[in-house]
Amino acid sequence: TIAAAKLPTELITLISHESKLGGEDPALVSAILQNESNFDPFIENLYEKALCHEASGCGTYRWGKGLAQLGATNAATYGLDWSFEIPKPDACKKTTLLHSLCLTELAKICKAYENLALKPIQCPQFAIRAIVLKLHSEINPSPMGQIKTIDKESLLNVDIGTYLEQTPAEKVRSKISIYNRGPRVINSYVEYFEQNRRFPKSYGEAWTTVRNSETPSTEMGYEILSHEYVNRCYVWAVAGICGEIPSFSVLAQFQTQFEIQTH
Repeated sequence: TIAAAKLPTELITLISHESKLGGEDPALVSAILQNESNFDPFIENLYEKALCHEASGCGTYRWGKGLAQLGATNAATYGLDWSFEIPKPDACKKTTLLHSLCLTELAKICKAYENLALKPIQCPQFAIRAIVLKLHSEINPSPMGQIKTIDKESLLNVDIGTYLEQTPAEKVRSKISIYNRGPRVINSYVEYFEQNRRFPKSYGEAWTTVRNSETPSTEMGYEILSHEYVNRCYVWAVAGICGEIPSFSVLAQFQTQFEIQTH
């Protein structure tokens, strides 16, 4: 079991405000924050950053930064300036937003940038807003995929969402997984279809399936079920893999915190 962080009142208020404006669950936004950055607005994906120091290892995305872990190619889509660097206040040098003073000091600094079209990626309010925007606007609950016809001579566009269970829990898992790995999640459903000639009914069915020894995934260029287990672990921690959202999940723990704060 992974413990949800204990959020200070000021952070709960900020997350609640931004989530309400964007029509998202503040507990889900909090779970994304914890998994992506552990509430550290200055964190960078050091693995991706190291690849960028190699001649052929860096794409236009560069590497993930900040609370939302957005890269150079998608930060602006959600109102953030990936290249803008603000100084780390003393209150944040040995801690994160889980300490109120760090959040307060950053809020003071970031107020100067609130009228910019693109805000500094380290500013908590704007980064939390970016997470809400990404969850709400980019992630399609009924994703489209392409499958090969039986004769493998052509491709068909398929609405994969019509095959997936549309329970509240599965809709949440879809949002979480696609936030983390984007189209690779859709690819995993297509790979499942190529192996089984039917689509999975749930995220868990696709991601707990053992690959065949003669899987078509290498040929298709996906190799999802072997190389993308990080996504499965991410979803399991936040909302479980199958069935209802388990009480031990990070999402359920945050829901309890927000319910207590509300009452």
